[in-house]
Amino acid sequence: AHTILDDVTDKMHIRWAVLSLEQDEGFYPIARKGLKAEQQFVLRKEHPVLQRLAAGQTIITIDVMREMLAQGTLSQQQFDELMRINSRMIIPLKARDGLVGVLVMGPKLSQQNYSQDDEVILTTLSNQVAVAIDNARLYEAVQRELAERINAEAEREKLIAQLRAKNTELESFTYTVSHDLKAPLLTINGFLGFLEKDALAGDAERMRSEEHTF
Repeated sequence: AHTILDDVTDKMHIRWAVLSLEQDEGFYPIARKGLKAEQQFVLRKEHPVLQRLAAGQTIITIDVMREMLAQGTLSQQQFDELMRINSRMIIPLKARDGLVGVLVMGPKLSQQNYSQDDEVILTTLSNQVAVAIDNARLYEAVQRELAERINAEAEREKLIAQLRAKNTELESFTYTVSHDLKAPLLTINGFLGFLEKDALAGDAERMRSEEHTF
């Protein structure tokens, strides 16, 4: 963005230029050339100039601004804010039929008006910049989604590893419990065998002795 503004202002002899992009509820400057930081301004999304550009206006010159003021679509305060920094032209940056930013141009060093050729050159440049910005944002979104998926997959693998460890612990616990239960059951089964044998033999005394021992 800074390189573009440097080239445009130098080659076309423009006093200053600002490139603003849509962020949250407004359009904020991300690059400037020849304009002091305190002179920058933020255009809210509901600003009449942005509304007009979004509706299909290809370019807004100082004459269009005056016309909007006369029609009442641009308030005196809004007009004064644009004039305070000596805005002379506002060009939309459109991508996929949406307004992603604006290129705001100051006066030419010669103080001459912008020619039709100037407008064509700046409009063509703005279209190319808009596509580049949109592609960069799409790439960033894809990279962010990819990172989220990688993190989700890592969490999934971590969870699977934890479940496998818990399953191993459960198998070990089950084996221990099973082993601990088998020993007394074998003992009980042995005593029952003796009792059954003595019962069949009618040896009540021995049975009472075995029951007492058990």
